[in-house]
Amino acid sequence: MKKLFLFSFSLLLSSGLFSQSQLFNNNVSLGYLAHMGIQPGIKIGSDFTLKSFNSEGGYKGLFLSPQLAYFVNPEINNNFLLNVEFGYKTQKPGKTFYSAFSIGSGYKLQSYIKSVNVDLGSGDLSQNRELRHYFVPTINYEFGMAFRKSTGWYSKLTYGHEYLGAEGTSMIIAIELGLKVYFSKN
Repeated sequence: MKKLFLFSFSLLLSSGLFSQSQLFNNNVSLGYLAHMGIQPGIKIGSDFTLKSFNSEGGYKGLFLSPQLAYFVNPEINNNFLLNVEFGYKTQKPGKTFYSAFSIGSGYKLQSYIKSVNVDLGSGDLSQNRELRHYFVPTINYEFGMAFRKSTGWYSKLTYGHEYLGAEGTSMIIAIELGLKVYFSKN
Protein backbone atom coordinates (compact mmCIF):
# COMPACT_ATOMS: atom_id res chain seq x y z
CA MET A 1 0.00 0.00 0.00
CA LYS A 2 2.79 2.43 0.92
CA LYS A 3 4.68 1.59 -2.28
CA LEU A 4 1.59 2.32 -4.41
CA PHE A 5 1.06 5.66 -2.65
CA LEU A 6 4.73 6.68 -2.96
CA PHE A 7 4.85 5.69 -6.63
CA SER A 8 1.66 7.63 -7.43
CA PHE A 9 2.86 10.65 -5.44
CA SER A 10 6.23 10.74 -7.24
CA LEU A 11 4.51 10.29 -10.61
CA LEU A 12 2.23 13.21 -9.87
CA LEU A 13 5.13 15.42 -8.80
CA SER A 14 7.11 14.52 -11.90
CA SER A 15 4.11 15.38 -14.08
CA GLY A 16 4.15 18.83 -12.46
CA LEU A 17 7.82 19.21 -13.32
CA PHE A 18 7.06 18.10 -16.89
CA SER A 19 4.43 20.81 -17.13
CA GLN A 20 6.99 23.48 -16.25
CA SER A 21 9.02 22.88 -19.35
CA GLN A 22 6.53 21.56 -21.91
CA LEU A 23 3.13 23.21 -21.44
CA PHE A 24 1.87 26.74 -20.95
CA ASN A 25 0.19 28.10 -17.80
CA ASN A 26 -0.18 24.83 -15.94
CA ASN A 27 -0.23 24.38 -12.19
CA VAL A 28 0.20 22.09 -9.23
CA SER A 29 -2.46 22.24 -6.54
CA LEU A 30 -2.47 21.17 -2.91
CA GLY A 31 -5.74 21.20 -1.04
CA TYR A 32 -7.65 20.23 2.06
CA LEU A 33 -10.31 17.71 1.07
CA ALA A 34 -13.46 17.21 3.16
CA HIS A 35 -15.15 14.11 1.77
CA MET A 36 -18.83 14.17 2.73
CA GLY A 37 -17.94 17.32 4.66
CA ILE A 38 -16.65 15.38 7.68
CA GLN A 39 -13.88 13.04 6.50
CA PRO A 40 -10.65 15.10 6.49
CA GLY A 41 -7.98 14.55 3.87
CA ILE A 42 -5.47 16.00 1.47
CA LYS A 43 -5.41 16.18 -2.32
CA ILE A 44 -2.58 16.94 -4.72
CA GLY A 45 -3.08 17.48 -8.42
CA SER A 46 -1.93 19.18 -11.58
CA ASP A 47 -3.73 20.88 -14.48
CA PHE A 48 -2.54 20.50 -18.06
CA THR A 49 -3.94 22.94 -20.61
CA LEU A 50 -5.10 21.02 -23.67
CA LYS A 51 -6.44 23.94 -25.71
CA SER A 52 -6.90 27.61 -24.90
CA PHE A 53 -9.10 30.19 -26.56
CA ASN A 54 -8.08 33.79 -25.88
CA SER A 55 -10.96 36.11 -26.63
CA GLU A 56 -11.23 39.84 -25.89
CA GLY A 57 -8.60 39.71 -23.16
CA GLY A 58 -10.32 36.89 -21.27
CA TYR A 59 -9.44 33.25 -21.11
CA LYS A 60 -11.27 30.07 -22.02
CA GLY A 61 -9.69 26.66 -22.20
CA LEU A 62 -9.89 22.90 -21.93
CA PHE A 63 -7.79 21.13 -19.31
CA LEU A 64 -6.91 17.68 -18.01
CA SER A 65 -6.24 17.25 -14.30
CA PRO A 66 -4.75 14.10 -12.69
CA GLN A 67 -5.15 14.00 -8.91
CA LEU A 68 -4.26 11.86 -5.91
CA ALA A 69 -6.12 12.11 -2.60
CA TYR A 70 -6.05 10.56 0.84
CA PHE A 71 -8.88 10.97 3.33
CA VAL A 72 -9.89 9.16 6.49
CA ASN A 73 -12.97 8.39 8.54
CA PRO A 74 -11.26 8.00 11.96
CA GLU A 75 -11.51 4.53 13.52
CA ILE A 76 -13.50 3.26 10.50
CA ASN A 77 -11.59 3.49 7.17
CA ASN A 78 -8.68 4.95 5.18
CA ASN A 79 -9.18 5.95 1.55
CA PHE A 80 -6.94 6.60 -1.44
CA LEU A 81 -8.41 8.20 -4.56
CA LEU A 82 -6.74 8.36 -7.96
CA ASN A 83 -8.78 10.66 -10.20
CA VAL A 84 -8.60 12.32 -13.63
CA GLU A 85 -10.80 15.27 -14.61
CA PHE A 86 -11.50 16.81 -18.01
CA GLY A 87 -12.92 20.31 -17.90
CA TYR A 88 -13.56 23.79 -19.22
CA LYS A 89 -12.15 26.90 -17.50
CA THR A 90 -13.18 30.53 -18.08
CA GLN A 91 -11.93 33.89 -16.87
CA LYS A 92 -13.57 37.18 -17.87
CA PRO A 93 -11.47 40.05 -19.21
CA GLY A 94 -9.91 42.20 -16.48
CA LYS A 95 -10.97 39.82 -13.68
CA THR A 96 -8.74 37.76 -11.42
CA PHE A 97 -11.44 35.19 -10.57
CA TYR A 98 -11.98 32.11 -12.71
CA SER A 99 -14.50 29.28 -12.77
CA ALA A 100 -14.23 25.75 -14.10
CA PHE A 101 -16.59 22.88 -14.76
CA SER A 102 -15.29 19.33 -15.13
CA ILE A 103 -16.22 15.67 -15.22
CA GLY A 104 -14.03 13.10 -13.55
CA SER A 105 -13.36 9.42 -13.45
CA GLY A 106 -11.65 7.91 -10.44
CA TYR A 107 -10.56 4.78 -8.63
CA LYS A 108 -10.95 4.64 -4.86
CA LEU A 109 -9.19 2.09 -2.68
CA GLN A 110 -10.70 1.81 0.79
CA SER A 111 -9.21 -0.09 3.73
CA TYR A 112 -11.94 -0.51 6.31
CA ILE A 113 -12.21 -2.26 9.65
CA LYS A 114 -14.32 -5.37 9.14
CA SER A 115 -14.21 -6.59 12.73
CA VAL A 116 -12.48 -5.99 16.04
CA ASN A 117 -11.42 -8.84 18.32
CA VAL A 118 -10.74 -8.43 22.04
CA ASP A 119 -8.60 -10.89 23.98
CA LEU A 120 -10.39 -11.06 27.33
CA GLY A 121 -7.31 -12.40 29.09
CA SER A 122 -4.88 -9.63 28.11
CA GLY A 123 -7.27 -6.93 26.91
CA ASP A 124 -5.46 -6.66 23.55
CA LEU A 125 -7.42 -5.43 20.55
CA SER A 126 -6.87 -6.70 17.02
CA GLN A 127 -8.52 -5.30 13.93
CA ASN A 128 -9.37 -7.26 10.81
CA ARG A 129 -9.21 -4.98 7.76
CA GLU A 130 -10.55 -5.54 4.28
CA LEU A 131 -10.04 -3.71 0.98
CA ARG A 132 -12.82 -2.36 -1.22
CA HIS A 133 -12.39 -1.07 -4.78
CA TYR A 134 -14.70 1.64 -6.15
CA PHE A 135 -15.27 3.29 -9.52
CA VAL A 136 -16.02 6.98 -8.88
CA PRO A 137 -17.47 9.19 -11.67
CA THR A 138 -17.91 12.84 -10.63
CA ILE A 139 -19.02 16.27 -11.79
CA ASN A 140 -17.18 19.26 -10.35
CA TYR A 141 -17.42 23.03 -10.06
CA GLU A 142 -14.31 25.03 -9.16
CA PHE A 143 -13.70 28.72 -8.65
CA GLY A 144 -10.62 30.55 -7.54
CA MET A 145 -8.37 33.55 -7.90
CA ALA A 146 -4.73 34.13 -8.70
CA PHE A 147 -3.53 36.64 -6.10
CA ARG A 148 -0.04 36.66 -7.62
CA LYS A 149 1.31 35.62 -11.01
CA SER A 150 2.63 32.37 -9.58
CA THR A 151 0.12 31.52 -6.81
CA GLY A 152 -3.59 31.46 -6.19
CA TRP A 153 -6.36 29.84 -4.16
CA TYR A 154 -9.23 27.67 -5.25
CA SER A 155 -12.39 26.05 -3.93
CA LYS A 156 -14.05 23.01 -5.46
CA LEU A 157 -17.38 21.26 -4.98
CA THR A 158 -17.66 17.64 -6.15
CA TYR A 159 -20.73 15.46 -6.60
CA GLY A 160 -20.68 11.85 -7.74
CA HIS A 161 -21.34 8.20 -7.04
CA GLU A 162 -19.18 5.37 -5.78
CA TYR A 163 -19.84 2.09 -7.56
CA LEU A 164 -18.92 -1.07 -5.68
CA GLY A 165 -19.94 -3.75 -8.16
CA ALA A 166 -22.85 -5.92 -7.01
CA GLU A 167 -23.08 -4.20 -3.62
CA GLY A 168 -24.56 -1.06 -5.18
CA THR A 169 -23.71 2.62 -5.15
CA SER A 170 -23.45 5.49 -2.72
CA MET A 171 -23.55 9.22 -3.31
CA ILE A 172 -20.54 11.42 -2.53
CA ILE A 173 -20.23 15.13 -1.94
CA ALA A 174 -16.79 16.63 -1.32
CA ILE A 175 -15.52 20.12 -0.64
CA GLU A 176 -11.94 21.14 -1.36
CA LEU A 177 -10.01 24.30 -0.46
CA GLY A 178 -6.45 24.80 -1.54
CA LEU A 179 -3.49 26.60 -3.05
CA LYS A 180 -2.27 26.52 -6.67
CA VAL A 181 1.24 27.22 -7.90
CA TYR A 182 1.32 28.28 -11.56
CA PHE A 183 4.10 27.54 -14.04
CA SER A 184 4.56 29.40 -17.34
CA LYS A 185 6.86 29.04 -20.29
CA ASN A 186 9.56 31.70 -20.41
